[in-house]
Amino acid sequence: KGVNIRLKNKASLLVILPKKVESKKHKPFTDEEIEKLWNNRNDVIDEILADIYSGVRPGELLVISEVHEDYFVTGSKTESGKNRVVPLNNKTKDIFHNLIKNKRFERYSSEDTLYQTWKKELKELGMGNHSPYDCRHTFATLMARVKADEHSVKLIMGHRISDLTKRVYTHKLIEELIREVNKI
Repeated sequence: KGVNIRLKNKASLLVILPKKVESKKHKPFTDEEIEKLWNNRNDVIDEILADIYSGVRPGELLVISEVHEDYFVTGSKTESGKNRVVPLNNKTKDIFHNLIKNKRFERYSSEDTLYQTWKKELKELGMGNHSPYDCRHTFATLMARVKADEHSVKLIMGHRISDLTKRVYTHKLIEELIREVNKI
């Protein structure tokens, strides 16, 4: 016969799963909206497109420390996000370099002025329901859609990698990050 075990505290067996965290404040641009941005390009829309295809926080465009042909270095907010390599997508590489050459990001006195300028431009295009931070959500969504390497996406976006082996022992070459970002 089996052993009969009686538990006095059945609550100790209860497992509470965390709620799925979903942002209601931010939403990605649709494919149609991205196409509308491409069809209505100007300097401000070019800044927005550069952000959509890089995944940086909009304010991180104001603190770029290095610019190379295929990537730039920027970052803020967290230890994982600071001084990180951000690969340039081939679709926006020339746009990005033109923005840098023309000192477009230097004209903003603060992150708030960038936000206000972008929001005004988006409103004029009938996309006033979007905020500049939606560019980052769009990048993450596009990368997920093409099944980009999750470790690479986290490195590009400056998110903490919780797996010790991947965080400490896995090194991604810049070429690998460029390859991943060019999947979108």
